Amino acid sequence: MKRLDRIRGCLLGGTAGDALGYAVEFCSEEEMFSRYGEKGITEYRLTDGLGRISDDTQMTAYTANGLLLAATKAAREGGQPDYVKEIGACYVDWLKGQVRGVRNEQGDSDSTGAVTGNILGAKLGAKKIPYKYLDALEGKEILEVLANDLYVGEN
Repeated sequence: MKRLDRIRGCLLGGTAGDALGYAVEFCSEEEMFSRYGEKGITEYRLTDGLGRISDDTQMTAYTANGLLLAATKAAREGGQPDYVKEIGACYVDWLKGQVRGVRNEQGDSDSTGAVTGNILGAKLGAKKIPYKYLDALEGKEILEVLANDLYVGEN
């Protein structure tokens, strides 16, 4: 399996898991199974035709951007990449764009879905993510561009 497919799998798998989990974030297991049946949520709850993402995917994208900025600056200026500095600067940019809301503390299923998708996507690659999860996924194009930019060559 190609390295690019694993990078894309990690980013897109995490995003797909985030979009699935977002619909049931802060629901109890009982509420989720009551709404979606014994298998739980297996389809996106679409908004304007898209499976909506949360701050988890946003932070993944800002982290990837910070990695790219650090590597680019190091290549251009010489020296070692300062990943912590550049990722931190990207997080500050993210925070500036947020609208603060009230947080419900019942559960964080979008985070669980995102992390599970990141791990499975990195292990299995983007080609193993079912089309139904990629077709109507918010932010897919941006994450594919990030994956291509993170890809540096085949190992």
